[in-house]
Amino acid sequence: MNDPVPSFPAFRTITIADKELFGSYFEKNPPETSELTFTNFFIWRDCDKSQVTSINGNLCIIARPDNEPPYFFEPLGENDIEATNKTCLSHTPRFSRVSERFVKEYFEGKGGCKIEALRDNSDYVYQTKGLIELKGRKYDGKRNKIKRFMKNNIAIYQKLTEDMIPDCLKLLDKWSKSKTAGVCFDEPIREALKNLSELSVEGAVIKINGKVEAFTIGERLNFDTAVVYIEVADPDIDGLPQYINQQFCKNEWGNVAYINREQDLGDAGLRRAKLSYHPIKLIQKFDVTVV
Repeated sequence: MNDPVPSFPAFRTITIADKELFGSYFEKNPPETSELTFTNFFIWRDCDKSQVTSINGNLCIIARPDNEPPYFFEPLGENDIEATNKTCLSHTPRFSRVSERFVKEYFEGKGGCKIEALRDNSDYVYQTKGLIELKGRKYDGKRNKIKRFMKNNIAIYQKLTEDMIPDCLKLLDKWSKSKTAGVCFDEPIREALKNLSELSVEGAVIKINGKVEAFTIGERLNFDTAVVYIEVADPDIDGLPQYINQQFCKNEWGNVAYINREQDLGDAGLRRAKLSYHPIKLIQKFDVTVV
């Protein structure tokens, strides 16, 4: 049993036992942005130094990352949000990663705050069918990579299960060494793997010669969209990222219309990769700062 969420101004760390509580809020108001899931709040809690409090019966999550000023996410709940926002901003004068709906409803045109679009945090959303079929000239490069991969490898797609986690962690170590981004990535991925069953996420691996060479994790975001949090592939195997992307969509998400593949965080290479799959839209997020 988990400790109850304390009332403001007290805070506590988010724990795995909070999943049901957070889920009850998301069930009433299904999220559109990738941040607003229990999985994301939980696996990033240490990197973001995030904590939760209760204000007017709403869940309010504050983040205090090392690389930027503290901020609140938009409150989870429906109880006197105007007053809840004021309390949040009196404690930390900034909301961040908030949705366009939240900005329009509570801040747009009202003065007293600076509203800034966060391009680096915009979510990329794709048609699931497009990611599976890869039809048309615009996907020639993706199809060719997958064809070469399949010609050169005998790949097996399997659901990710707990017995595969040690192999996934070994792959993560190799993958991490090939990355130069200074953002805290490894720890959230490890948290997702270590808490796989408790988080109730969907995962898959690609095995080649019996060895896990790629893995991915995602879950349903709302009634017509799934979100993919993690995709790790051996950087030395050409075409493997494209293959696991296609196969995960085909095998796990064929019954949802859209795939949210999160943001690019301003990384130029990641932005090129996400744009190369031709998103149907970018979901904007915003900073709201008291001036």
